Amino acid sequence: MTTQPPPPKPPIAFQRPHWIEVASAALPLVVVSLVAVCLVAPALLKTVMLLPPCAFLIRAVATFLSTSVTLHRGELELKSGIIQRATIGIPISRIESVEMRQSIIGRALNYGALIIRTVGGDSVATINLRAPEVIRKQIYFAMSMSIQ
Repeated sequence: MTTQPPPPKPPIAFQRPHWIEVASAALPLVVVSLVAVCLVAPALLKTVMLLPPCAFLIRAVATFLSTSVTLHRGELELKSGIIQRATIGIPISRIESVEMRQSIIGRALNYGALIIRTVGGDSVATINLRAPEVIRKQIYFAMSMSIQ
């Protein structure tokens, strides 16, 4: 008789990228679309002009939908990718520091990137997340609980 593994515990915190990641990719498409509308050129040329910004937007949406940061009891998990999935699991005990980077606009719209530094000098950076300060504090709280 085989024993089933215990069901996974619910995550302590879960965070997805901020909508600004998609909005910043949509901006070139809007600009090129306006130029294409104003341009007196064949339809084929206008279509070719729109292909790179459309591809950029599709990639941004795919990244937005497939990227997450999840804090479990004892581990921080970073996932990204649809076609090629990358998952990084960092034990809480190996995290040395969590740096948060925000621009002025990031502070106003509540988004920013986290840089997680681990024992041994390695570091992992995230893309712009929603409410980075909240997840940063939760990681530090988990770190303090693992020390006790």
